[in-house]
This record gives sequence, C-alpha cells and structure tokens, in this order.
Amino acid sequence: MAKLPRLDPAASVIKILGMGNVSKITGVDRTQCWRWTQPKSKRGTGGLIPQDHHPVILAFAEQKGLPVTAETLICRSSKSSSRRLSVARR
Repeated sequence: MAKLPRLDPAASVIKILGMGNVSKITGVDRTQCWRWTQPKSKRGTGGLIPQDHHPVILAFAEQKGLPVTAETLICRSSKSSSRRLSVARR
C-alpha cells in the first residue's frame, strides 16, 4: 500500500511542535491530529487544522520559542493558493 503524502499546514505544525504536544494542547486525540494531515478523500481535513485550535497552538509555539505563526497555520502551497484565487474571481 502506498504511503499517503502528509498535507500542510498541519503536517508542518505537527512536525515542529510534536504530535503529543499538539494533541495535549488542543485537547483532541492523537488520531484526530493525524487526520488533519490526511486528504479529504481519506476522511482527513486536507491539511487544515480547525481554526478553534489556532490560538492555543500559537500561544504554545510562542511560549516555547518555536517557529509557528498565524501564517504557518493558514498557508498552503502557492499553487493551491493561486488556484483558489482564480476560482474566487470567477
């Protein structure tokens, strides 16, 4: 079975903070955190971390001096961002 790609920004945030820390500070199970890194076709969130969790993630990263910013939580690849913009302009 082929390994699925981990999607950003969730994969990057989890890599920086650690799965255990993300699970603990957000109050959700590690399995749910992992689902944030999976495509929607596999019942994931397509790489998005639910916005309800952004404040605690940002506070934790700032407290620990880790490089996670609001931009880290919302940015995706420039290719997908430009595609969304072109769709929104139609």
